Amino acid sequence: MAEAADQNPFGLIYQNAIAKNDPGKVNIRPVEYSVEGKKVAANLYLRADFDEKSGK
Repeated sequence: MAEAADQNPFGLIYQNAIAKNDPGKVNIRPVEYSVEGKKVAANLYLRADFDEKSGK
């Protein structure tokens, strides 16, 4: 599994994990935030046509 993690820029190591942004399929956005003083990191998987500026 460690080898698979090295090849995936998003740090995902489970089988069939999305390993790249695929135009027309998915956009992956890394995010970080704090909860009770602890740093949390995550990835948002957004559909390719998602409008981040729409406010919806």
